[in-house]
Amino acid sequence: MTVALVIGAGVAGLVAARQLAAGGVNVTVLEARDRLGGRLLRRPFVATGTPLEFGGAWFSLADMEPLAREIDRYRLGVTHDEPATTYRWFSGGGLRDSAPVPREEGRALERALYELGTATRRLGPGAPFSSIDDLDISAGQWLAALELPRATHEFLLAWAAMYGGCDPDEVGFLALAGDVAAFGHSAYAMFDGIAEHLTNGTGELVERLAEDAGCDIRLATPVTRVYQGDGAVTAIAADSATYEAHCAVLALPINALDGIALEPPPDPRIAAAARAGQPCHSMKVWALAENVPSGLLAVGWGPPLQWLGGADELDGAQLLVGFAHDRDAIDPEDVASVQAAIECYAPGARVLAVDSHDWHGDPWSRGAWGMWRPGWVSDGTLTALGSRHGRLVYASSDYAPQWPGWIAGAVSAGHRAARLLLEEDR
Repeated sequence: MTVALVIGAGVAGLVAARQLAAGGVNVTVLEARDRLGGRLLRRPFVATGTPLEFGGAWFSLADMEPLAREIDRYRLGVTHDEPATTYRWFSGGGLRDSAPVPREEGRALERALYELGTATRRLGPGAPFSSIDDLDISAGQWLAALELPRATHEFLLAWAAMYGGCDPDEVGFLALAGDVAAFGHSAYAMFDGIAEHLTNGTGELVERLAEDAGCDIRLATPVTRVYQGDGAVTAIAADSATYEAHCAVLALPINALDGIALEPPPDPRIAAAARAGQPCHSMKVWALAENVPSGLLAVGWGPPLQWLGGADELDGAQLLVGFAHDRDAIDPEDVASVQAAIECYAPGARVLAVDSHDWHGDPWSRGAWGMWRPGWVSDGTLTALGSRHGRLVYASSDYAPQWPGWIAGAVSAGHRAARLLLEEDR
């Protein structure tokens, strides 16, 4: 019987393990953390004990078909989030609660969205990468070329920074435009399309995947070295334990790849990407606050938080979730720092408690959800990460064939990795 190692027990690794096991492969999963799930993490809010998602959470059931299949397979409950009722926009140095840009800039926003739609229509299914090299630039560069008035430019920068989890000059335009294209070329879907979450939390999906895989899963087993030779793959763990197999899946984020020595060395493009790292270092901040309007949704450029939304009401206070990328502008563990950021959208707000998980400092992720750097499409980096390398394949939402950066992307990456190994070994 063929034996395979899967290194990493996030969604991509667990899907790969399940698919390989279904194909008759004997699978062992090695996970560095003492838990399953990777960048999915549901745990109690420090102040109230309320279970919250500190990693990936939201999705679109109608659009994200790879995840929809898994939800249907395991009959998982889905909750539709209530739409916002109070809107706040900060750009051009001012706060607004009506239109997202000043009236006199309305035509500029329309023009920008038209140009975005035109660009994303070049990313349809089957479009060759060689035809879009001119778009393989940073989101900041693409927006600057439009020469938009200040408030409209900053409004769009805020969206790029929120979804990219970094400065818009660091993230590839194609990483963001690809999501718009996947939503049927609708930029508005990025506003109202991500409106569902798993009723019982992401942990239920992770548990069901692990149960279904039915393989040997070893937690707290970080791998430090993987080498191919003599018709086998050998993985060496930090405790010097050795694991041998016919093939292996490296189901790790790009930013964690540099922590494993590969022999022979990886493709130079993959090695360069691992050294540079994917740029998303977003902070997801949960806060319990008073004097905040219910049903709030706020987006802005200038305040430390590029996105702030209301999630629930607890004992008369609002449970809020925000996203920020500049660690010099906000301390997600400091109540006063988070309060100052929230007051940019809700003057007079009083923050009672905050909580977050430092994905950037987490040694097994070293970053938040995956984003591409400019050039990774045209230089072949993504093609290399999606290919087989001897007896080794890669799998992560960071470089998934569908919905990269999302839970659905992790599912599609796991399927691809298993397919690459099963098809070539038949």
